[in-house]
Amino acid sequence: MTIATDRLLMPRVFHRVWFGGPMPEREQAFGATWQRHHPGWEMRLWREDDLPPLVNQAAFDAAGSWAQKADIFRYELLLAHGGIYVDTDFECFRSIEPLLAGVDACTAREDGFRASIGLLGCVPGHPFFAAVVAALADSIAWRPDRPPNEQTGPELLTRTLVEQDALGHPVPAVFGPELFYPYHWTEPHRAGQTFPDAYAAHHWAKSWQLPATPASPAEVVPVRRTAARLVVTVDPDLVESAAVVLSGALEVAATVPQAELAIVVKGAPEATPAVGNAIAGVLQQLAGGRDLPDVVVYGEPEGAALPALARVELSDSPAENARALLALAAAGWPRAGRPRQ
Repeated sequence: MTIATDRLLMPRVFHRVWFGGPMPEREQAFGATWQRHHPGWEMRLWREDDLPPLVNQAAFDAAGSWAQKADIFRYELLLAHGGIYVDTDFECFRSIEPLLAGVDACTAREDGFRASIGLLGCVPGHPFFAAVVAALADSIAWRPDRPPNEQTGPELLTRTLVEQDALGHPVPAVFGPELFYPYHWTEPHRAGQTFPDAYAAHHWAKSWQLPATPASPAEVVPVRRTAARLVVTVDPDLVESAAVVLSGALEVAATVPQAELAIVVKGAPEATPAVGNAIAGVLQQLAGGRDLPDVVVYGEPEGAALPALARVELSDSPAENARALLALAAAGWPRAGRPRQ
């Protein structure tokens, strides 16, 4: 009988990266969960002092945050050494070896669209990771005002995966979010739950890292009474497909000084700083370097009670999203210089 683990193609090594300062105890404990469930695997922690020269050394040196430096390094690390890269805020529940039999490269989806860079694996020299390394410098050059998430993070990986697949080139196996991302960044209240289908869980400790000098982040504040409020209810799974509605809301809100753009996160019982920063990252990408309006993030219960001049919701239907854009235009939103109701 052939045992599945005997068909493992990738080296049995976990790579973790931690740059800047000592690693917190929680992240150290998460690392121990991978060792506990994978006896015989090597665990390698990479620090900023023991890095080899990189193909994208100039981009690494110019990166404005440790998070972006870690993005750049992980691709070249896997290309050279192979194995499995895991973010330090990943907690392992059981051995992932049964998933890896016969697999020469892998990643996981963190939602309905994006490929994750928090869990990656390959054999040394895999052509997909060579393509990512080759695309990285242009990705930064073409998007100089975009956040790291788009320049070097999940957006880069997802674009490269789609492009390489369309060309018929080798691409990684992509595991569903239920296996490694069983709860979303908008659901921090679920962090302590049990996930029977999951092999591990990402705990979003550094989710959506913003640039070193970010535009004004979304606030998390109590309900405020304001006449100039536009409410957009956001289902996190629809952010990509319905981005046109968010873009329209940004344009409308920007026409009124001191107006509030209220983002209500569907399914979130309350807004937390982590959720606020994540929303800010999405809006900054859509704003394309322009200043954000006054953005306030609310949980669903609180957001449902907000008074508003206009209220729209992201949809998976293009027709519904078109109607939402019309509603923004027809809602009597006060333009600059017009008296508010």
